Amino acid sequence: MKIQKIQKIQKITDFGIYKDFSLDQKLPNFEKFNLIYGWNYSGKTTLSRIFDFLGNPSEINIQRKGYFEVLDSNNQLLVSSNAKSPQNCKVFNRDFIDRNFRQVHSAPAVFIVGDDAVKIRDRIETLETRKKKLIKENKMYKREESNWIRRIRMSKTNVAYFIKELVSEQTIDIPSLDQFFEQNKDSLDDHILESTAFNNFYAIANSSDEFAKHNFTIPNIDIFFIIDNVSNLLGQTASNNAIGRLKNDAKLEEWVRTGRELHSPGNECAFCGNTIQDERYEQLKGHFSTAYEALVKAVKDEASNLQIQIEADLPESSLLIQNVRKDYTEAKSVILSFVKDINNLYPLLINALEGKVSSIETEQILPDTVSNALKDITAYVYADQYAKIDELLNFHNEQIANIDKTKQDAKNKLKNHIAALFYRDNKIADEEKEFAEIKKKLNKAIDLRAKTTEQIQAKKAELNEHSIAVEKLNELITMLLTGSNISAVQLSETEFEFQRGSEPAVYMSDGERTAIAFAYFLVTIEDGNNNLGDTLVFVDDPISSLDSNHIYAVYALIINKLKGQCSQLFVSTHNYEFLNLLKDESNEKDKFKSGCAGYLVQRKLDDQGVLYADLIEMPEALRKFKSEYHFLFSLLHNIVSSEKPTIHEEYASPTILRKFLETYLGFRKPTAGRWSRKLDLLFDNEVERVEVTKFANDASHSQSLKLAVEHGAYISSAKTIVQKVLDALKNKDKSHYDGLLENTIDRSNA
Repeated sequence: MKIQKIQKIQKITDFGIYKDFSLDQKLPNFEKFNLIYGWNYSGKTTLSRIFDFLGNPSEINIQRKGYFEVLDSNNQLLVSSNAKSPQNCKVFNRDFIDRNFRQVHSAPAVFIVGDDAVKIRDRIETLETRKKKLIKENKMYKREESNWIRRIRMSKTNVAYFIKELVSEQTIDIPSLDQFFEQNKDSLDDHILESTAFNNFYAIANSSDEFAKHNFTIPNIDIFFIIDNVSNLLGQTASNNAIGRLKNDAKLEEWVRTGRELHSPGNECAFCGNTIQDERYEQLKGHFSTAYEALVKAVKDEASNLQIQIEADLPESSLLIQNVRKDYTEAKSVILSFVKDINNLYPLLINALEGKVSSIETEQILPDTVSNALKDITAYVYADQYAKIDELLNFHNEQIANIDKTKQDAKNKLKNHIAALFYRDNKIADEEKEFAEIKKKLNKAIDLRAKTTEQIQAKKAELNEHSIAVEKLNELITMLLTGSNISAVQLSETEFEFQRGSEPAVYMSDGERTAIAFAYFLVTIEDGNNNLGDTLVFVDDPISSLDSNHIYAVYALIINKLKGQCSQLFVSTHNYEFLNLLKDESNEKDKFKSGCAGYLVQRKLDDQGVLYADLIEMPEALRKFKSEYHFLFSLLHNIVSSEKPTIHEEYASPTILRKFLETYLGFRKPTAGRWSRKLDLLFDNEVERVEVTKFANDASHSQSLKLAVEHGAYISSAKTIVQKVLDALKNKDKSHYDGLLENTIDRSNA
């Protein structure tokens, strides 16, 4: 993948400290080799992130509102908002170090090295974390499954045991219960028995009685017909020739009737001895006529007919199977009650009839005893009652014909009843749904765990493709960290243990970490058959936190391995000594060589007190002077020489002044201690020393919008205080002041 060179950055908006940068047409285009100088927090790293984004638009994040436009050598505009295809850009900056050099916390001297490897390792760690979570979920759902099974199984076991005891049957188990539920879960209520039915089936199922077939007879008596007949007889009389005296005296009438039957006309009376006159006999004959005798006979016959005991030939209820006993007992009780009442009524009817015989010619009605007895009699329809008893006894006879089947049917009814109650009352349907959900979650956790394990294995295999040659890495580390005796020992495809000699390098400085990360950058920049000649390289502050002994090694590697080798090279730094080394490669007779360019990144303050970054061409003084000290003096001299310094010059003056004083006073008085305690070399007055310290020290450490708002006075006093310091230098060390003036101001104007 070849990249076109970048000509210029045309616009940066709301990206890092760049608020609204627009290209100054005076700013020279980027060359093949580009130096960028700027103090810390001036915006160098933000520039490197623009190039990093071009190389990895899908992975490098820009602030939510961040936007930039970059013009390449084909005049194609690369815009951050629609960047899709990655450019062949390789960037070394703090982000690269963070992505490619990660410490393993459990082993302080062990690091994961490599951007792709780190990503894969991060993915593996994410998958391992997910796997642990899935294992915990697996155990949790397995525990829920076990608890459910244990709880429901215990309940089912108890129910099965209860049913076994209930029906004396050992074939009841959990599978048979579950089979019943599966077949009847939508009709459980149909199997639940009322208490009476339950008791009947229980008695049948557990009965040891021997049953027999039974027949029956029940009395078919029309009591109302009998009552009507008796009542009619009581109300009849024989004739109108009745002798009044006899008619009114039943006993006398009966006595005379008997005597008449014993005598004939002309006979002597057996009682008085007198001869019975013919006319008297005829008179008695009229009283006791044929109708009379017929009525007497009818009454006596009816009384004789009632001289019986009514009986019902019905088997005892206990001799029948249990599930017909209730209905049979109810039907039987109606009949027995009727029979009892009839047997109590007949003597009352007989007494009434016998009384009629004694007073045959007297009209009578049913006595009150009969009427009262009739109130308690419940008559039945013979055909209906017969059919009911017949149905029940036929059912009994059919059942006992196959008593084993009857008992088994009763047992099945009982089993289904208990099972249906259990499933309904314990809401087993809901329990089954809950269990199904637990199983679903468990199976999902098992499947995801298996898939995650496969993904972990795949990622671990992928790590093999991203291992680096430890020999090349150690070769560069040796060059960069001469004397530190640090080396890398490869533990796995991505893990390295860094050692000092033979001991783990537990405490590595930021500078050492930066040097190792830079070594890795140089090793991997040509990985994957990448052609360095087609690659844009941006190196941001590679000597951060390194001492001067290591600066030369970094410089040598950049010059030997990158400059002239890659398509386009950008190097940014805050270190003036490092800048000077690079300027030696790019300058020729105080000018940049062809193909080389220099730039300055600086923080500024706008009219509203808002900080922003700006990219300008490297000032001539900065390009010419070998020493930052001379450059700082030129900046201070420009401030006091300007009729009205710019707000940027005034804003930057505390930092410039502090850095200048640190260098000068440290040289003049090379003892330990803060620079502010050496101001007596320039100021005799304590008040002036405090004023300069306050301005240079406090203000330079708080360059922000907050400072501009709360301490804006320091800006307005900047020129005055800088003038005091330069005047003091001129008064206390004139030869030094004149030398600076001669080697900076005069030369820059030459």
